[in-house]
Formats: sequence, structure tokens, C-alpha cells
Amino acid sequence: MSETVIQQVEAALEAWAEGLHSIAPHAGSAWERLVGEVLEPRAGRRTERQECPSPLRDPVETRNAHADELADAAESWGRSGKRAGLLKTLAEWWLETFGEQDAAIPRDVRPEAVERLEGMRGLSPELAARIQLRALEMAVWPVTRAAQRICFRHGWLDPSADYDEWQSYFIRGSSGDADRLRALFDALQRIGQKFCGARPRCEDCPLQPLLRNGQPLDLNAE
Repeated sequence: MSETVIQQVEAALEAWAEGLHSIAPHAGSAWERLVGEVLEPRAGRRTERQECPSPLRDPVETRNAHADELADAAESWGRSGKRAGLLKTLAEWWLETFGEQDAAIPRDVRPEAVERLEGMRGLSPELAARIQLRALEMAVWPVTRAAQRICFRHGWLDPSADYDEWQSYFIRGSSGDADRLRALFDALQRIGQKFCGARPRCEDCPLQPLLRNGQPLDLNAE
């Protein structure tokens, strides 16, 4: 079932002007992508074309820097420095897991390393999953509010679905292809931001043809 739905979603997103074909390839090193996930962009600031500044661009520099120095670097990059302290913890995890090398990060990260990442204090399950998907190129699906609204309104997943059910649905539906998952995730995040907020704008959404009976399911229904 999920394979068919994912194929239909991908077909609809391919035809959308801001869909799958417009998703940019990975940019920067794996560590820089991790930093970009942790440090949220500040409103009104574009950061895509700016180089990650020192001491954020290297895990050794990040581990050795003071949290205030990291926060200042984040602000200069147009991002919030609120999670600068968390970056130091992540740098320790990174160096314990991968050492100082940053090329050819293995997609099959050791289970114990993933367990330490997912259990890290201050790291939400969603952010841990985004790090795995976008930075480490692992086949993991981040369960975001946008994805929940889209899936529940289309009836693809039940609101009672647990984390493992979300992983099974999207990973099986995309054949476990991490690049395919990332493109789909990024496109659905755009859909959520533009069309599927607290009040859906289904008439303009490229996924509208996939709604049951042409109407979204009520998120507040019993």
C-alpha cells in the first residue's frame, strides 16, 4: 500500500514547480549539514549560499570552542545560537563515532552510535532523525508536524500511528533509498508550510487530487 501511495505522491510532486526536481543536492560536508540542521535559520535571513564559519565548520574546532564563541559564529551565519551548547555534545559524539575524518561517512552507522545520538539530552526525536537523514544520508523518516498533517488529512496514516509505523511506511514505500527519502521529505515540508497549516489550502495544493473524495479528513474528528 505505502509503495503505491509514495509513487503517487512523487508523481504529483514531480509536476509541481517547487517539487522534487527543485530539491537541491547535498551541500557542504556531512558535519556542516549536521550543524545546519541543529542551528535554526533566523527569520528573514538567507543562509544557503553562505559558507559555514569557523569554528562551526569542523567538529574538532566545535568541541574545543567555548559555547559563547559558537553562539556568536551562529549569529554571524544568520542562525540562532540557542543550541550552541548542544553542538559541543554532538561534536564529542561525532569524534567518538567517526574520528576526525569527514569524507565517506558510512550509511550503516553502528547501532550503538545511533542509540547514543537518539538518546542525547536536548536532542528531540525529530532533530535526531533529520541529522540521520540529511547529514548522514541514512534511510530515516523525521516525523514532523507538517508530515503528520499531510498524512492524517489524506488518510495515509492513522493519528495513533507510532514512530515505528511511520518509519515502516515511508522507508518501505521508498525502497529504503535515503536520497529518495530526503527529496520526498524536503518536498513535503514545503507542502506543509505553503498549503497544509492549521487551516489547509487544498485548492492550490499539488496533492489535492490524492485526497479521499477530494476533501481532507478532519484532524479533530473522533
